Amino acid sequence: MTPLPWRRWTRAVLGRRALLRWVHLVLGGALLMPYFLLTTVILGSVVRSDDLLTSLPWQLLAFAAALPLAALTALFPLVRPLEAMAARALCGLPESAELAAGPAASWDARRRTALWYALHLAVGGVVSGLTLAVPPAAVLLMALPVTGTSYGADLGRPGAFDGGRAVLAPAAGALLLA
Repeated sequence: MTPLPWRRWTRAVLGRRALLRWVHLVLGGALLMPYFLLTTVILGSVVRSDDLLTSLPWQLLAFAAALPLAALTALFPLVRPLEAMAARALCGLPESAELAAGPAASWDARRRTALWYALHLAVGGVVSGLTLAVPPAAVLLMALPVTGTSYGADLGRPGAFDGGRAVLAPAAGALLLA
């Protein structure tokens, strides 16, 4: 008997395998943090800006500058086996999956490892940021008709849900969660 389509979708989105893959990406975000903090400190000492920690363009620049540093550290021999072991364990890959389990033997293999490691950390950083930001934003949007407070003014979008449009805020919050 085949499962119903909505059960397959629910299992694919909320199942054990999906949660382990999410953990794998959040691990990438956690591994990105030292590089991100280092580039933020270096950028802060060079730029001398008051809004460095609150400005989205500066934060994106620090994020982009952290990725080459992460790629450089992926050239160390131990990174490749650790990444393969984490991918195998957290992404539900079978033992027969061909992953590079040992240190890289050539510079081409080292470059591929550095690229995959930087990609893992970049996507993991974005997923981690969304994991931290989306649930509170959705709760605020869902509570907007009850509280009557527009938090959009703090985000540079004054009056996005003012007036009669506040009734749409819970739907926007649910859509944001989806």
